[in-house]
Amino acid sequence: MGPVDDVEEYFASMKIIVPERINPPDHFMDVLEGIAKPDGNPDFDPKVLPLKWIQHNKYPIPDDLQALASSLDNSSKSRNEEHEGSRIISSRNSFRQELWQEFTSFWEVKWDDFRSIFSHTEDLSQRRTLGFFSQLKLIISR
Repeated sequence: MGPVDDVEEYFASMKIIVPERINPPDHFMDVLEGIAKPDGNPDFDPKVLPLKWIQHNKYPIPDDLQALASSLDNSSKSRNEEHEGSRIISSRNSFRQELWQEFTSFWEVKWDDFRSIFSHTEDLSQRRTLGFFSQLKLIISR
């Protein structure tokens, strides 16, 4: 419950990023149902979402979720300590990874264009498309 404009920001705070060419509401629903795993957060568990929402809105945590909240806090602290040393290495690799990602996405788009120009798809509809003059005649007669 909340403004629609804040949805992507809220999920991005949990490292749930919508991939390119994917409808954001569909992606969020797939993540919430456990169908899709977020790329930025492979350890994500949809069962913790109610607790995350409570913490995000700074509501008091109910008694039945206290144990889950403390286990999440402990696991996030240990993960932060483990990743301190790996941040330097990942920052060095990020430019190369980003460049490679840009190159491959550019090539995929261009390859799709290239294939669409030179490939011939078989018409399975068995429909006849009207030519220019037939369409013009149809328009004028209306």
